[in-house]
Amino acid sequence: MAARQWTEAQKARQRELILTWKPWATSTGPKTPKGKAVSSKNAVNYSCRELLREMTKTNRLIVAYINGTAPAPSLDRTTIDKLLDDVEKAVTAPATTRQAKTTMQMASSSSATS
Repeated sequence: MAARQWTEAQKARQRELILTWKPWATSTGPKTPKGKAVSSKNAVNYSCRELLREMTKTNRLIVAYINGTAPAPSLDRTTIDKLLDDVEKAVTAPATTRQAKTTMQMASSSSATS
């Protein structure tokens, strides 16, 4: 689904509505240790978006070059190595997060039975 295209008038109206709602005034954030642990992983979970955007741009440049509609993309070895390193981190991070979540669940269930 494509992102919504906001007009300037719609943006201004939404801004005014949000200023009347003031959602930040009632936002408390995580309170429990479990909630804090989960929210601390947000950066790990959502950092993949920027990586995917970068890879998509690179892929489009390569496809355009293959189709003959664009010049050869300037991909030096450093850029390629960085992309591969970022992919490796993105692939291994969720596994680490799953392991931490499993460990946390085991610890909470064992403390509940004690």
